[in-house]
Amino acid sequence: MPARSESAGRLRCYASTIFVIEPPEALVGATHVTVTIRNPAEPERTWDGLFLVDTGATDSLVTRACIEAIGLKPEGQRVYETADGRKVRLDFACAFIEFMGDLTAGRVVIADNDAE
Repeated sequence: MPARSESAGRLRCYASTIFVIEPPEALVGATHVTVTIRNPAEPERTWDGLFLVDTGATDSLVTRACIEAIGLKPEGQRVYETADGRKVRLDFACAFIEFMGDLTAGRVVIADNDAE
């Protein structure tokens, strides 16, 4: 299950990540890292969350409420395979992604607000 995280205010979000890194902390057998998602068009608009590290993944997953809170809009869709083998079509946005002092840009998959 993805790590639960809180953004500024009272918005609760869930996030999971896809970075191949060696983060500094581990929580109960799972490795987590704090990540900032930044709107490239309005860099002052950010969302911070504790992300579960998945070294086999290629995209980041953030809930729609968190994406909308920083003003990002869907830019396209891709088909993803879930752990149980189902194929789902999900929206994605492009964002700046910051973690462990590094900045990169990437695709952020937009999950339903109740996604885990």
